[in-house]
Amino acid sequence: MNTRRLSIAVMAAVAGMAGVHTTVLAQAAAQPPAQSTTQTPAQPAANAALEEITVTAARRVQDLQEVPVSIVAITGENLQVRGIDNLEEVSQGVPNVVITGGGGGTGGTSFRMRGIPNVGTYIDNVWQVGTAGFLNQEFVDIDRVEVLRGPQGTMFGRDSTGGAIRIWTKRPGDEVAGSLTTTVGSYDRMDVRGTIDLPISDTLTTKFTVASMQRDGYIKSLTTNQDHGAINQEVMRADIVWEPLDRLSFRLNYQDNTSEFTEPRVNDALFRTYDDPNPNWTRILVGQPEFYNLVGTDRSGRPVEPFFVPANQVAGFPGGKVGKWENRSNSILPNRYSTEQTSLETTLDITDDIRAVYLYAGVKQDADSVVDWDNSQYDLVTDINRSALDMTSHELQLTGSATKWVDWMGGLYSWDQETHTRNGRWILNEFQLGLMDVNNVLNSAACRPAGGVPAGFSPCANSWNVGASSAVGGSYDVRSIAEQDGWAVFGEINLHATEKLDIILGVRKHRQTGYSQNKAPSAATAPKPLTPHQYHGGDAFAGTPTGIPNAFEFEKTTPRVVVQYEFTDAINAYVSYSEGFNSGGISAPVINGVRTELPFRPSTLENTEVGIRSELFDSRVR
Repeated sequence: MNTRRLSIAVMAAVAGMAGVHTTVLAQAAAQPPAQSTTQTPAQPAANAALEEITVTAARRVQDLQEVPVSIVAITGENLQVRGIDNLEEVSQGVPNVVITGGGGGTGGTSFRMRGIPNVGTYIDNVWQVGTAGFLNQEFVDIDRVEVLRGPQGTMFGRDSTGGAIRIWTKRPGDEVAGSLTTTVGSYDRMDVRGTIDLPISDTLTTKFTVASMQRDGYIKSLTTNQDHGAINQEVMRADIVWEPLDRLSFRLNYQDNTSEFTEPRVNDALFRTYDDPNPNWTRILVGQPEFYNLVGTDRSGRPVEPFFVPANQVAGFPGGKVGKWENRSNSILPNRYSTEQTSLETTLDITDDIRAVYLYAGVKQDADSVVDWDNSQYDLVTDINRSALDMTSHELQLTGSATKWVDWMGGLYSWDQETHTRNGRWILNEFQLGLMDVNNVLNSAACRPAGGVPAGFSPCANSWNVGASSAVGGSYDVRSIAEQDGWAVFGEINLHATEKLDIILGVRKHRQTGYSQNKAPSAATAPKPLTPHQYHGGDAFAGTPTGIPNAFEFEKTTPRVVVQYEFTDAINAYVSYSEGFNSGGISAPVINGVRTELPFRPSTLENTEVGIRSELFDSRVR
């Protein structure tokens, strides 16, 4: 029997407030109690050879063992047998690949191979411009996943310095067939996946896929009584393949993925975030559990409690109020991600030896994320980040053979994308709304210790912007627009120098332009909510571009050289040198409430690789 464990991705996050002397909570990864479903895979015959895995890493169908690049391919059947349900779990089965959430939680997705970022992700050959919500997106009807370590510039349109992850969905079959899978489990888990192949004629086939994955949360908030970690995902896919001629085919693929979930965070420690050189001052702060000296009741009518006390905030603290699977977060908004992708792939066999492929893709993504940095019953630091992205791309590929001694591949890729963002932060929001009195803080023993304030430290009042009722580096609400377009020409020639020796020469030229610009609010701009417990009520992205656009332009040519030698039919080795280009751009942190655009330069990676592939003992060991 093969046991599959439901894996919940939860990222550690550390809370902090710029410019405020305070203590923060470390938020640790949390997993629900183990739960599993079981399935019995088909048993291979005794002494059977390993199945052959074909990949398209070099833009042509090849046996995995013949590709001179570090690549791991996992078939859809093996994904099921190994219990790999989503991208995060791919990293558990592939060495040197790390796929994690961003600093704000599981909503963001960070890819690294061999410690190198800028990993390109593709679904059915379409580069994914936005990966928000990717981490926990469940695999549905997947044919295979290919993981190519980078750089991969001479075979792909977009720069993939760290490598490439290519996900392929199953194409329509030529016979009527279907499947329906239901998984139930703890926390009212209910997953339903269905797919059906409906061939219309000998030349027209279709496949339709739907899936719904739902589960309740498992981290109880003592503040809202809400269970965090709940998941609600839906997948809809329509795949149509038309082959009007033997040499001509079209594949129209529409995918719609939506995901909604709340972050399942727990606080596992309290840490000070400043370095205080004065031991007397340190003892004063540590000795004052009521650092904020808060009095009265909070928005729920509960008495305000001392905040910087482990017993009140840390999950599982001995004798504390918060259990191991509990937190005190007052966040009630879920993260929401919606990605809609339409692609049309046209394949034409010009001759028996030359094939042309044209791929059009349109991608739209809306991403709304909530980050409750302090994870407490108060709105100390909470962010709502929203974005609306739109991209179109065109790619033309040509592959062929000149003689039995030469194979070649060339491509042209262009793209155009536009992104609107709205980022808001709430700092010490209870004070801004008048629910708590700042004078109780300024007059507390921590701010007015017996014996006076030590030399070198300002009174708390001097660190507080009373007029704005905010802390230094406090609340903000910023809007922006960013556009970029570019093109790349890439290709490789494979010279079969002898029956056993291959020499591959590749090159890629990349050119990219774009700009980033702030936007001022207009009459149509939805106002910022008073609290971070609701999304904007109208058009969050409306606004007028303001200031001078911060433009950029980059251009780079990168090579690839490979020498591959086949020692025997079962053993071959290769050595390669390649360069990867990571284009620069605009970083836009919010500093003291102002979105500040900081250009950064591109980088070039030089990579040397030596590899060997083998299939031994009658192809039973690979």
